[in-house]
Amino acid sequence: MHFSHTDERITVDMVKPGYVLNFSYKGRSFGVLAVSCARSGPGSSLFKNTKTGNKLLACYKIDQLSLETLATIVTKLDKYGTRFNKVASYRYVKNLFGIFIGKNQFRTFIAMNNQVSGLKKITVEQLEEDTE
Repeated sequence: MHFSHTDERITVDMVKPGYVLNFSYKGRSFGVLAVSCARSGPGSSLFKNTKTGNKLLACYKIDQLSLETLATIVTKLDKYGTRFNKVASYRYVKNLFGIFIGKNQFRTFIAMNNQVSGLKKITVEQLEEDTE
């Protein structure tokens, strides 16, 4: 199988559950799958920490995945839900794809004061196979 990917610069406020993202955070590069969680609600990956007031981004760290595995996860999320934000939740992703993603890969990142920089939405798609 062959895959291609494209990236598009976006802002934190544009992030939706199901987006594959790449960004820098405190000097390190991260590849993540944005998800909704109980505190963010079903249509958002952002929520406010009640103690600090910080806006947080909820996601699974996925930089350890192959492009093929990532494409499979994204395709299944798209196939099994009418919209990403209905299925790309913390619990759904953990239950369905936890074996691929691995344990303890859920993360929250402070999504304000330019802590998340160089944010890009990554689109991964499978290319048609040559039949020759």
